[in-house]
Amino acid sequence: MTRRRLTTWPCGAKKARAFGASLRVERLEARNLLSSLAFVPSPQVSGGSLTGAAAIAANDIWAVGNISISNGAQTLAEHFNGTSWSVVPTPSPTSNSFFSGVAAAASKDVWAVGNSLIEHWNGSSWSVVPSPTGTRLNGVAAPASNNAWAVGYETNSGNAVVEHWDRTS
Repeated sequence: MTRRRLTTWPCGAKKARAFGASLRVERLEARNLLSSLAFVPSPQVSGGSLTGAAAIAANDIWAVGNISISNGAQTLAEHFNGTSWSVVPTPSPTSNSFFSGVAAAASKDVWAVGNSLIEHWNGSSWSVVPSPTGTRLNGVAAPASNNAWAVGYETNSGNAVVEHWDRTS
């Protein structure tokens, strides 16, 4: 067995070594990654809870969740325009409508999913997109306007569910 030496390189040095060469460790520079974070309060929504967020740009961020009501829940969506957060009306088709996740392909192409529920933001309003009943969708990804994926499970059987949007269905 070959014995390996452990040495250090000067900070920032880049050097490739073939397998079997001396192992070197590069010291990393200290960084303050959280120096530009700022607290921006969201609207106070009685019984409101946010469960997902998606950022398109620093002035175009969505957060979704639900508002607890006496007989269940209703959907909640908030939008950040770079200065402040505001509540944006969303359809709540049942007495137990809530969002679990949100994703955005563009400013006019945002998806939110939840309890037997998929909704789409077209740049001016949210609308319900048909979804199988009896599903709980927990997450969504939207890498392009013709490519959105939602994942979750069937509430009766517990079987996994994957749904795909291709701009048509």
